[in-house]
Amino acid sequence: MKRLRFQIFAFLPVALLITFSCGGQDKELTDITCALDSLEHKLAWLDGRLALENWSLLTTGESDSLAFYQQLYDWVVADRETFDFLHAARDRVRNEIDNRRLEILYPAFLAAQVQNDKHVRSLRDSLVHVLSSYQAELHGQPSSRAHIESRFYYDSQRANREQAYVALNLVGEEIADDVARLFRLRNRAAQRLGYRDYFTMVLDQSELPLDEYLSLLQHIDSLTSEPYRKLIEQIRNRLHVQEVEIWDIPFSYSSVFREVDQSFQIDSQMYRMKYGLRELGFDLDKLPVYIRFEYREEGPPFAVALIVHPPYDQRVVGYWSHGLPAARAAVQEIAFAVQMSFVHQSQLLFCSVRDGAWLQGMASIFADILDRDEWLRTYTGISDELLVRYRKARCERDLVNIRLSLVQLFFEYEAYRDPDRNLNRLYWNLFNELMALPRHDGIKPWAAEAVYITRPVSSQNYLLGDIISAQTLAYLERYNGSIVGNPETRAFLVQNYFRFGSRFHWRDLLERGTGEPLQPKYLLERMGIACR
Repeated sequence: MKRLRFQIFAFLPVALLITFSCGGQDKELTDITCALDSLEHKLAWLDGRLALENWSLLTTGESDSLAFYQQLYDWVVADRETFDFLHAARDRVRNEIDNRRLEILYPAFLAAQVQNDKHVRSLRDSLVHVLSSYQAELHGQPSSRAHIESRFYYDSQRANREQAYVALNLVGEEIADDVARLFRLRNRAAQRLGYRDYFTMVLDQSELPLDEYLSLLQHIDSLTSEPYRKLIEQIRNRLHVQEVEIWDIPFSYSSVFREVDQSFQIDSQMYRMKYGLRELGFDLDKLPVYIRFEYREEGPPFAVALIVHPPYDQRVVGYWSHGLPAARAAVQEIAFAVQMSFVHQSQLLFCSVRDGAWLQGMASIFADILDRDEWLRTYTGISDELLVRYRKARCERDLVNIRLSLVQLFFEYEAYRDPDRNLNRLYWNLFNELMALPRHDGIKPWAAEAVYITRPVSSQNYLLGDIISAQTLAYLERYNGSIVGNPETRAFLVQNYFRFGSRFHWRDLLERGTGEPLQPKYLLERMGIACR
């Protein structure tokens, strides 16, 4: 095995040099195509190997080569010669296919120049280790995160909910200085590449430029501010408290979600999901999707899609647990695998979907179908009376969550714009302004957010994915009537979205499919917020 690893390492640099020259050093258009072909095949092979190694780890508990292939992948995408080649090729290529491949590859290789900087990587890995090994305590006793979260959401004693919130974020106090340093290190690496900061660098390469992105956030803020403040007043009256705290809000509607969760018992979830998807036209038993779930009564829901060889080999592995959140987590990963099963593209790079917003959007479509009144009534037998209460609680939860996402998104932007300021003060200023709740400067929730450490400048994908889903489902409902149990839903998704993979920009696919550019109004209308 070691001999094979050495041969792979030795072969790749030679192959890259050959393909980059490809008959000369002038990098003519044919040479660029030749090099992109080679790079495309290497990445597809590495993606498949990583998927297989992760599958082995998650199903057997062992994988002797996962670290090796991950290092090899990082080495390929961080290679400076390859990056310089892609950078130069952007101004030379005229072929439509090659231009699209460069649009996909260049941002990934650009980000890798920062993420694999030795200082950035060392600090990031150190913080990941702290987060993964941190043992939270509640009432002086070691507790699992799932147990603490349960207390935060459901405990009737307000003081216990507050202590749970503190416990969930206590690790932030330990690592806050290093998280701030990570922001600075990423900025310095981005500045060496000619960008103002890391956030600007990433957004500059995305399909939602920085100015438009900030305008979108400000637009959502303006439309949700008044309804949210009215909700806070309702919660204050409902709980009979003088001042609403962050640990009061989920509790105010948690009892309804607990009732709904009773209809999502472990032993019936897979059957209901398969039946519901089959009614949409997606028969999981006839698709190249292998699903392996284990059942456990406790612990957070977990599922991951592993794309080995799209569209021929997709796998999903995870744990079932009780409740609707577990079902949503599972169906989102199954949706990813189903999507990859319908890609029909000749280019390997187009057979994968590498844009996080579009991936999240497709996953959210399936999860949101699962969460619709029509689906719940048909496949779970939930009463109409409970559905009415659940719909109200769901709107409240979604409104709170979108305000929290604004805090997180504005914070990340501002933190990269000036990481030398007091980031804790910045966070609580934004929190106080956007959430209209008291500040608690002794707690550092922003530093406990793993996404800032492991997946920087990606949180916006969850918001964009929700917008994509809401806009798509609104279109389907408007023109096809019922979405649940309607094979036209499958026809639309396959013909307008899935089969194209990464061939076209996701914003073009959304507009082509729904007849409108990206529109947040459908997401807000789903929360009961009227948009003009």
